[in-house]
Amino acid sequence: MSKKMLMCNAGYNVGSILPDGSVNVCFDRKDENLGSIFTGFEWKNELKPCDKVHCQCPLWAFDENLNLRAHNKEEKSPIDWDHFFHWHITYECQMRCNYCTVTSTNKRIDTLDKLRKSKPIDVDAVMRTLDATGKKYHFSFIGGEPFMLPNMTELCAALTKKHYVSFNTNLCEMPLDFFEHVDASRVLTMHISLHIKPMEVRRLTEDFLERAKIVHDAGVANYYLTTVAHPKIFPKLKEYTEFFGKHGIKFKLIPMLEGGFSTEGKVYPDSYTEEELAMIDAGWLDNYFPEKNAKGEKVNIKEFRPSNPENAEHSFKDTEKQNS
Repeated sequence: MSKKMLMCNAGYNVGSILPDGSVNVCFDRKDENLGSIFTGFEWKNELKPCDKVHCQCPLWAFDENLNLRAHNKEEKSPIDWDHFFHWHITYECQMRCNYCTVTSTNKRIDTLDKLRKSKPIDVDAVMRTLDATGKKYHFSFIGGEPFMLPNMTELCAALTKKHYVSFNTNLCEMPLDFFEHVDASRVLTMHISLHIKPMEVRRLTEDFLERAKIVHDAGVANYYLTTVAHPKIFPKLKEYTEFFGKHGIKFKLIPMLEGGFSTEGKVYPDSYTEEELAMIDAGWLDNYFPEKNAKGEKVNIKEFRPSNPENAEHSFKDTEKQNS
């Protein structure tokens, strides 16, 4: 019996950009390079079948309307852009959460990636590349922490003159004057990651609260907060909910993936109790582990996120300047 193949629009009208500027089909197909955000790239002219059970860039993470458009189906709502990019603008992160799975399951490499300092990018080169395509884009910035990039404000100010941006951010490094330079109406979504324990350790809670108010006051149309459901969160969940609630902040719990490095070897989300699962946002569970995936099989996390400590090819490498 032949396998059911998902006709994915990755590389057709959605893609991913890595910190080195390489434009790729998606996170799991890094070897399928489309070019560079600095020097030019070309989209594929047809949809490609994908048999992955689960990928790092599932369809829900791209724009649903672009997926429908690629399949010649009616869009659910009109969108004012032609293409969508996830942009891993940096792997540097000040939080260094021990449950982070962005770069690698090997903690030595993972930690080094988060420590490597971000360099300013060539904003003019990016704009020349985009202008040459004649298309309009929606960029979703992720990391690492996107605001660790030294000239993120300059980049976003340039992009939002024509294009749109979104963010997956812990918010603590966002410049206080960011929305004095960037039109909030061109910021479509801010997925704000609330890392409660790491913020406590690094004394960043007040920085977070200050910036959360700035996002609210700027009038960003769509922002939401999530907290990774680490097992240590549950005993104090009521306390955290009340504390942030006093500041007008509500958050959803989202499932942790793997977690073996931070949870005494237990694997998640498999190890959640029924009571814990009931506290986690059901939509996020469905997104990470859809009942009807490409193969109709249970997800093996290690299969789609392999540990490869010898290969730092896609890491943001700054060999001359590293934090020790």
